Amino acid sequence: MKTWAMWGAVLLLGIGCALRVAGLAALPLWVDEGFTAYLTQQPDVLAVLRSDVHPPLYFLAVTAWTRVAGISEFSLRFFSVLGGMVSMALVYALARAVAPRRERTTYALLALCLLAFADMELYIAQEARAYSWHVALAEAAVWAFVRWGQAGKARHLCGVTVFNALLVYTHYLGAWVGVTQGLYALLAWRGRKRALAVGALVVSALAVAVWAAAVVLPYQLQTIGGHTRTDLSTLETLRSYAGAFLGGQWVLGVGIVAVGVLGSRWRVRWLLLLWLVLPVALTFAVNAFAPRLLFDYRLSQLTPAAALLLALGLLQFAPHTRAFLLAVLLVYGLLHVDVGRFKEDWRGMGQQIAANTEAGDGVVVDFGGGDFQLTYYLDRFLPAGVDSFSMRQQKQSTPASYEADALAFLSKHDGIWLVRWHDSDEAFAKLGLAGHTRTAVYPLATENNMDIWLYRYDHLPETALGTFDNGMRLLAAQVGRQHVRLWWTVDAPVSDVTVSVKALGAAGTVLAQHDRPPQPPSSTWQANAVYYDALPLVPPSETAQVVVELYVWAGDAIVTIPYEKTNKWAVIGQLAQ
Repeated sequence: MKTWAMWGAVLLLGIGCALRVAGLAALPLWVDEGFTAYLTQQPDVLAVLRSDVHPPLYFLAVTAWTRVAGISEFSLRFFSVLGGMVSMALVYALARAVAPRRERTTYALLALCLLAFADMELYIAQEARAYSWHVALAEAAVWAFVRWGQAGKARHLCGVTVFNALLVYTHYLGAWVGVTQGLYALLAWRGRKRALAVGALVVSALAVAVWAAAVVLPYQLQTIGGHTRTDLSTLETLRSYAGAFLGGQWVLGVGIVAVGVLGSRWRVRWLLLLWLVLPVALTFAVNAFAPRLLFDYRLSQLTPAAALLLALGLLQFAPHTRAFLLAVLLVYGLLHVDVGRFKEDWRGMGQQIAANTEAGDGVVVDFGGGDFQLTYYLDRFLPAGVDSFSMRQQKQSTPASYEADALAFLSKHDGIWLVRWHDSDEAFAKLGLAGHTRTAVYPLATENNMDIWLYRYDHLPETALGTFDNGMRLLAAQVGRQHVRLWWTVDAPVSDVTVSVKALGAAGTVLAQHDRPPQPPSSTWQANAVYYDALPLVPPSETAQVVVELYVWAGDAIVTIPYEKTNKWAVIGQLAQ
């Protein structure tokens, strides 16, 4: 390799790495990434996967990675960055393998440059999922296949078998790469070379047949007719995928690919074209009958094929024209995002829920779909002494003991926060069975207008603490490190009031205070209903007595509402330093 080419490759690898690492932990995890984080913490990864149907290789590898690097957002995603770096190195090696000697260096640098800046590659390298390693293994399988066709060495044939098997064990749609190789071998090769290549692919298929028969087929039979949201096999989807893999200027990209295929004499160009076209055709066809497959990122194996074909097309132009077209592709790619996924702020939601909790609380998550991303953030943000329980995860992992476990968790906690995104009333019924009463309801703010609610449930005391003269009865009170919690009820409608919680020093001086109307306002309360309210109170620097006072404004004057006829306020506890 020429020195300038080596340094050019190193520079492109460095730029590609920087693009993949930039903002790596900026966005919160979404549901599939949350599942990755969840799985890495399970004692038996394979046992979970056998009931979930995901291929095991990536999850076993990322689990080993987290034992060293931890499960922060950055470390989970950095494992995918490593896959992206391997992909860039392999596309360079693959380009050098398929190109004639005199064009090898230029072609390899063009392919590496295009892959380094490809939107799909940048996207999947920042996802804690298998896709970047899926691409790397697809490149490795095609590289071994090409080298077998050129040199006919046993180690390359071994590589065809091993890499194709590992590819399918990483992502099931990786099977299309093996199908592509098999079709090319049947059409382009003859005799021993063709027979051994097809035989290697058959052995590779047999290597994954046991897992497919034991796990994949039973799962598919159980879920026939189940609802799965995927893209539809339409021309509009095809057009959007052209933008995802060839850039927003996909018409220009298609033109450059056509120039390469029609203008080049490389026989291997037909393998690259099959690699780009056949997986799309097969996936669209299968998805049309069983719509469970089609998302653009699931076809990320196409990215290196697109880069190699674009590089082949650019190679047909004169150097100045080639440089101009490459600049157009790269500049447009940097200025426009053609691949991506909206990621709800699950991190902020976890923080919002955690901010309402105090030690001794329990948090129950009841989602109709995956809740791994939320439980990931709850595990990170819930304060010490607050437990969480995912109904969906517990039902799947321990179905035999789920009912008893759920009731035991609810009964253990006097106060429960229920995070609900579900049509089922199962959680409400279980909370009622455990003797809890609903005391508050809050909508959780989401950017995607999801119908997620946060409920407060409590075990209520049999007798109240006392009554204020306006008829507001204080059922219970709790002084925590961050909040003063109050539970109210009324026998008849009351007017609006302001609640004041105060921390009083030894001499009766006010050390901390927070005043505001109850939430919801007391004028909206219904008779005999129970209302939970929590007011923040900054802990003072010394032990203080905490009191609750009610008052109304009369003109410019404050009129205090007596407590138990004669007291100015209710004493509810102490706040230690």
